[in-house]
Amino acid sequence: MKPCKVDFWKKIKEGVTAKTILFLLLGAMICSFGIHNIHQRTNITEGGVIGLMLLIEHWLQISPAYITPILDIACYGLALRFLGVNFIKLSVIATLFISGFYKIWEQFPYMLPDLSDNPLAAAILGGIFVGVGVGLIGRQVFYGNEVVGAHATDGLFGGLIGGGVGLVGFLRLGCE
Repeated sequence: MKPCKVDFWKKIKEGVTAKTILFLLLGAMICSFGIHNIHQRTNITEGGVIGLMLLIEHWLQISPAYITPILDIACYGLALRFLGVNFIKLSVIATLFISGFYKIWEQFPYMLPDLSDNPLAAAILGGIFVGVGVGLIGRQVFYGNEVVGAHATDGLFGGLIGGGVGLVGFLRLGCE
């Protein structure tokens, strides 16, 4: 019975290093900070999972700390088929970190000035937080849920995942 448990934990820990965890943690902290302190406060929305999370929070008053894992689990079902088990394993860790940090940020008043009167500045600054955070996460996970939509633009930035996300966000801002 014990060798089976050991094999299970070896497989779970495979591909997970202290460096990977550190970058997932840092990316989750930066991304969730920007979403909470800029996007949510100024009512600027995102596309994809982040946009749906903000919409649910706005209309149903359910904390994004609880919504994010539910939405991400739905995405994981699709991702497992195309991106593999290691992607899912690291994505689950990142999701837990994002939810945890979001819950922490909710305990404090907003930490940045209100940019509601300047939506362009809010969108750019918020995009920087999300782009850097998701870029750090995506580098560890291979492609994060929000990053999949920006995959086509990655080549323009020499494979910099955050650059692709930033370009997609900037193009979306221009269309709005």
